[in-house]
Amino acid sequence: MLVRCICNELGKIKSLATRNRLKRAIHLDGPDYELEVGRVYPVQAIEVRDAGVWVFIHTDIHGNCPYPYPLEFFEVVDSSIPASWEVSFVDRGDGCEFNRISFAEWAADDDFYERLVDEDVKCAETYLAKMRE
Repeated sequence: MLVRCICNELGKIKSLATRNRLKRAIHLDGPDYELEVGRVYPVQAIEVRDAGVWVFIHTDIHGNCPYPYPLEFFEVVDSSIPASWEVSFVDRGDGCEFNRISFAEWAADDDFYERLVDEDVKCAETYLAKMRE
């Protein structure tokens, strides 16, 4: 899946309701300079969180992990999903909902991303190998 960045600043989101929802997760005043408006990015995972859809984009070429961004910052350029990706669901108490879609190790493991950010060697190796596929 490929997305093009159309916005890198919460204040430029037109919908007040969307801005208010995203403010609960984004605590940055001004633009996010990691995201380049107009640039196309491959998506590493898609997840539902904070009542919205977030895409994980690898913006730091020196880093070992992607970062979550609200889908509202992007337009979808190519909606095709890699054949190796899997979908996970979660029961939030009132029924099953979509949780995440990514490569199998991440899709099935709710702690994968946190361990990746914490520089877990096995997670980093897995992620970097999948990113190169």
